[in-house]
Parts: sequence; structure tokens; C-alpha cells
Amino acid sequence: MSEVGDVFGTERPDVEALAHAARIALDEEELAALPAQLEQVLELFAQLADVDVQGVEPLVLPLARGCALRDDVVAVGEGGATAEAVIGAAEPSQLAEHDGASLFSVPTGGAA
Repeated sequence: MSEVGDVFGTERPDVEALAHAARIALDEEELAALPAQLEQVLELFAQLADVDVQGVEPLVLPLARGCALRDDVVAVGEGGATAEAVIGAAEPSQLAEHDGASLFSVPTGGAA
């Protein structure tokens, strides 16, 4: 695995090339400040790379319990409109009988 510092340095031409590769527009002030900031970030990553993690198990979730999976099922929304009522509504006027709390509007592409 290559180091960021091996690919891009922290000198101004390298920062300009990195910004161009990332499609980030920088003004003169930002270009002047970024090399020092980038150097600080790389130093922090170097410190992290020096940490001994031998025997430390990877952490997938920061919680004691596992990831709760649930079935992907259609449920009745808070406004009381069932999925069948919404899907079965052929005309937008039929949606008016629902309070709309569990529905959302979709643009139709017409003029506003």
C-alpha cells in the first residue's frame, strides 16, 4: 500500500496537482495555506501508522450489539395511508382524502 506522501508531496506544485486531480478549485490564499495544513495531516497519519495494533480485533460497529437486520416490508405510515391506498390511487385527487403526513410529493415535470 503506497503512502500519500509517496504519490503527492506537500510543495505548492504538488498541492496544485492534487487539487486538480481532486477537481478542487483553490484561490491564491488557499494554495498558500494548504501545503502546511497537508503536512500536519500527513504527520497525524504517520502517528496513527506507528500505533501498535497487534492483537486488537477490528471494530465493525461501535456498539456492543450486532447490526439489527429487518425484513424489507411495506408498512403503514404515520398518516394512516396504506401502501395499497397510495399505489392504487390512479388520480392525484384521490390522495386528497389522506392527510399527507406519510406521503411526499413527486415533481411531475410540468411548469411550476
